[in-house]
Amino acid sequence: MITDVIYKYEIIKVRPDSEKDMDVLRKLDRILDKPIDYLKEPHSIRDSGHMLVDSDNIPKVKEFLVDNGMNYTTKPVEIAPPRNRRYSYDPYRLTEIVSGYLSFNDQMRFLDRTAFNYPKIAKVRIVGYSSENRPIKLIKIGYPSSTGRSKPIIWIDAGIHAREWISYSVALYFIQQLTENPKYNDTLKYVDFVIVPNVNPDGYEWSRTKERLWRKTRSQNYNSKCKGVDANRNYPWHFDELGVSKDPCSEVYPGTYARSEPEVSALVNQIMSQRRDIKIYVALHSYGQQILYPWGHRKGAYPPDVADLISVAYKMSDAIRRQDGAYYRVVNGGDGLYPASGASDDWAKSAGVKYSFTIELSPDNLIEDYERFILSESQINRVCTGVLPALDVLIDTTKENFVDPSEMTTTTTTTTTTTTTTYSPPVWTAEYYQRTTTPYYPKSSLSQYYNYKIIPSRRTGYYSRTTTQYYPRVYITSRSRGPGRYEIITVQTNSEKDMDSLRKLDLILEDPQMRFVDETAAKYPYLARTRIIATSSEGRPIKLIQIGYPSPNRQVKPIIWIEAGIHAREWISHPVALFLIQQLTQNPRYAEAVKAIDFNIVPNVNPDGYEFSRLRHRFWRKTRSKYANNKCYGTDGNRNYPFHWNEADVSGYSCSEIYPGPFVASEPEVSALVREITAQRWNIKAYISLHSYGQRILYPWGHQTHTYPVDVEDLKSLANRMVEAIRNYDDTVYEVMNAGDGLCKL
Repeated sequence: MITDVIYKYEIIKVRPDSEKDMDVLRKLDRILDKPIDYLKEPHSIRDSGHMLVDSDNIPKVKEFLVDNGMNYTTKPVEIAPPRNRRYSYDPYRLTEIVSGYLSFNDQMRFLDRTAFNYPKIAKVRIVGYSSENRPIKLIKIGYPSSTGRSKPIIWIDAGIHAREWISYSVALYFIQQLTENPKYNDTLKYVDFVIVPNVNPDGYEWSRTKERLWRKTRSQNYNSKCKGVDANRNYPWHFDELGVSKDPCSEVYPGTYARSEPEVSALVNQIMSQRRDIKIYVALHSYGQQILYPWGHRKGAYPPDVADLISVAYKMSDAIRRQDGAYYRVVNGGDGLYPASGASDDWAKSAGVKYSFTIELSPDNLIEDYERFILSESQINRVCTGVLPALDVLIDTTKENFVDPSEMTTTTTTTTTTTTTTYSPPVWTAEYYQRTTTPYYPKSSLSQYYNYKIIPSRRTGYYSRTTTQYYPRVYITSRSRGPGRYEIITVQTNSEKDMDSLRKLDLILEDPQMRFVDETAAKYPYLARTRIIATSSEGRPIKLIQIGYPSPNRQVKPIIWIEAGIHAREWISHPVALFLIQQLTQNPRYAEAVKAIDFNIVPNVNPDGYEFSRLRHRFWRKTRSKYANNKCYGTDGNRNYPFHWNEADVSGYSCSEIYPGPFVASEPEVSALVREITAQRWNIKAYISLHSYGQRILYPWGHQTHTYPVDVEDLKSLANRMVEAIRNYDDTVYEVMNAGDGLCKL
């Protein structure tokens, strides 16, 4: 083991626990007369930041942090000397892509070979040249349009920051999967993919052969000894405003003018020429395991459709987590320590692209997980395969929003014959159903037909999405219309998997709680709207009902969010939620309230646990998820949220009633609520979680004792008013208490 290594850098990890700490970190730039080089920037309070500090400034930074009362951990960084890497004679093979970092020439050879081997779907062209005259190549993947109309495009680029090597590998892996994996063959008929796997070839080659931590381009700056521009500050959107430095030697130098870098200019020109067709833009970066959405140029600024961006971002995060357990946080680009003006995702959004994201790839924590700053080549395959489900989410989003369903067909083959049946997913919805043939589920029932009587809704259906999105093996073989606007839909089962799908469909249609919610929405269509926000571990729908008249001036209304039943055995919480739904829709006293306020109510957060408690084990409390390494079923959903997760009053034993889950937001029920609330967080003004029992109204914080929000007096005042109102109504006495002081810490 080498012991006399002289480290050129140290990675210093800090975690700001308050806005005051965030201000301390901002002041650090002024102490050093240059911006700190953050390998991972803290994007919110309690989010860790990783500074890369050179040997000259290490003492200053440490002294400053100590003087300002901030704790830190540090790790010396041994920068391996550049070495001659193997020249790959066949970079086309998947093993080459995921087992090592390819040179720029090998990357381009891979693109050319892909286009040569798949001429019907892949085409490569040069869109510009770098400062050192290397070609900027893109590959377009997709079949020619069968309708003559242009197809929606998903644009992906990688490597604008030279030292973020894993981003290049992920882009190449996406290319390989789209061209070789049969699962994408049908997608390529309806969606085009444009991928630029290396935006900054000069910087990458310099990082690969000379200076591993090089970040910028390699252009020559006027009247300066320092080369390069941070190309992700060089886009023509709020250029040179915030999060930049005038010093050409800085890592965040934006250049002398917008689009000064030929690499940036080439991409801007190309995106502008296709901006009507580009529906999704993704910039691949590393590291930190985060999905960033605009705007990033200043704090507290968001596009009008920010809820749509957040929703898709959380879907990507959930998909990645289900694949390999990696947790990608969804954050706004400008709400962290520093805004960053002139970034590519902001500019793409400003140019008219509907969905625009930056994905910061794995790892989450280099200090704890890796010996060197370089992500080990042994980890490339894990990161590539782990993030691939995010691409699937983007594909589904594109199809759902930008592809005409009439253009898409799906081919299915039964297990009993060799006949191939082509069908288009039927558009149907249900507010009420009646099964006219009772399903019977032994194996002898395969290849049987079951009829469902469906009363269609006047609104866009969520059952149609449920059948095609969650339970695709429910094949609808015929439809016939009857009197009274109902339809008889015949469903055929051809395998045991089909039977499983049919059972799940029954779970949707039979639940009396959900039927009440659906009937309420059908009875008051202008007041109430329902939708499925996710499915539980066992396939039951998590339904939300929104109650409130549309705003006459189209302004967003404040929201009161109410949910019930996260603990399965607390049965009374469900009827209370349903009673509130009934009162808000039928009691005239609330007529004015629903004009001014929207009410979002989830009457059963934990349907699996509730049904298990109702039918099998009355005191069952948790969800019903099952993880491979766990002995017992279920997680305490109220210990699974992403705030001080797994810190206090929890148990690592999976059989415990307070087991918090294998990772944060592991439960699909919790993940769905986190996604929905985050997407609407600027409009949600009050949140209530209904539990039982004890006649208490609890206010935060509950994760530790004697800790309170800054507006705790407002919370206590409102809680006391609720207590007084309840007492005046029926003399029941509720107690107001802090969740961390009065109960165990949650």
